[in-house]
Amino acid sequence: MNRTNKHAALAVIGGLMLGALGSGCGLGGPTELPAGFTGTKNIPGRFGGPTDATAWGPGCRGFVSTSPDHQIQNAAALPYVRFIVNGGQADTTLAVQLPDGTYRCNDDFEGVNPMVEGPLPAGLIKVWVGAYTSNATGNYRLGISTNAGTTAASLGAPAASSSSSSRRRRSSRRH
Repeated sequence: MNRTNKHAALAVIGGLMLGALGSGCGLGGPTELPAGFTGTKNIPGRFGGPTDATAWGPGCRGFVSTSPDHQIQNAAALPYVRFIVNGGQADTTLAVQLPDGTYRCNDDFEGVNPMVEGPLPAGLIKVWVGAYTSNATGNYRLGISTNAGTTAASLGAPAASSSSSSRRRRSSRRH
C-alpha cells in the first residue's frame, strides 16, 4: 500500500471511530448487573444526538444518539432500580428500553436531571441519555442504583465540557 492509500485508510478508520463515539454507542459491550445486584454503578458518557425521542412513548423527550448509549445485561429481575443522570448544568433527558420493547422516559426529575425507577426485568436493557435541545452535547454520569435515595448530586459531577447550548431558561418550556 502506498503512502497516499495508507493516509486514506487511516482517515476512513479515524472517521469510523469518531462516528461510533459521536453516535453514543458504547464500546466494550454491555454493563452486567448480576443476579441479586445491590448498590450503585456509576457510568460516564456523552449525551445528545440526531434522533428525536418523542415518538418512543409517554414522557420521552430530547435528542439522542441513534444507538443506545449503554446496554445493561440484567441477569435476574430486580424489585427496584433507579436510573438517574447527572449532566451538570446541561438539560438532559433519559430513555430506558426494557427487554419487551417498551420505554420508560423522563425529563427534569431533579432540576434538569432525569430519572426513571421501578422494577427491572431480566434481560437486555438499552439506555439513551439525550439533550433537551437538538444540537446540544456534553458529558454525564449515569447511575444505576437499587437505592431509592441515590440522587444526581450523589453520582458526582460529569467530566467538564458540556456545551452551553444545552442550557435553557426554565420559563421557555411546557411540561
